Amino acid sequence: MPPEVHAGGVHGKAGDVYAFGVCLWELATEAWLWAGFDKDDVVAQVKRGERPSQDKLKDKGTPAALVAMMQKAWAQDPTRRPGFAYVLEEGATRGALGKV
Repeated sequence: MPPEVHAGGVHGKAGDVYAFGVCLWELATEAWLWAGFDKDDVVAQVKRGERPSQDKLKDKGTPAALVAMMQKAWAQDPTRRPGFAYVLEEGATRGALGKV
């Protein structure tokens, strides 16, 4: 869940973008993001603004454009996350998502 929900906020479209970024990380790394952590640890990490390891993305050769898109999707402030129109446009024009 996105940080705003853990802070008592509402899950909206920005939360979906956050979740999409997490899914992209899991697909790119072929790993479960929070494997080995209990729910309370995950919530605490997300609230503190901790984000997934960039090292695993580099190890897998993840394209820089895709990494940048994930980083924008994980913004702590939901108003700073892109919408899905941007994600699709960025994916199509910069190849971050392959052929869309």
